[in-house]
Amino acid sequence: MEPQQTEQESAQLYELGFSAQSEDLTAVKRLLAVQGATVISERPLEKIRFVYPIRKQQYGFLGAIRFSGVADLGAFSKLLGLEGGLIRFMVHRVDAKREAARQESAGRPMGPRPIRHETEPMLTNEALEKKIEEILQ
Repeated sequence: MEPQQTEQESAQLYELGFSAQSEDLTAVKRLLAVQGATVISERPLEKIRFVYPIRKQQYGFLGAIRFSGVADLGAFSKLLGLEGGLIRFMVHRVDAKREAARQESAGRPMGPRPIRHETEPMLTNEALEKKIEEILQ
C-alpha cells in the first residue's frame, strides 16, 4: 500500500532550474503533467553563452519552472535526466517561510541603510584642538 500524503506535503513547492538546447519545453511540461504537478510560475527563457562547451553546445536557454504536487520527486528527476533536450537541470524544494519573507521584503528598497548620526553639534577646529590637548594631558 502507498502511504497517503498529508495536505502539507501535497502543497509543497518545487523549482526546476535548467539549461536547454532549444526553446521548446513541451517535453518538460508533459513530464510535469504526467507526474501530476501543477505549474505555478514560469520564468521566461533567456539565451546564454556557456563559459565552456557542454555536450558540444556553446549556447543554451536558461529557465526555471515553479510547480507543486509531484508524487515522487526521485522518479521525476530520473525522467528529466532521460530527457534529451535538457543540458543541465536542478530540482529543489522551495521553503515557504523564506519565500514569504522574500515576497514581503520585495517592496522595500535595497541598498545600504542611511547612517544615523548622533545629535551632538559639530565641533569647530579650535574646540577640537582643545579637546585633544585635554586628552593628551
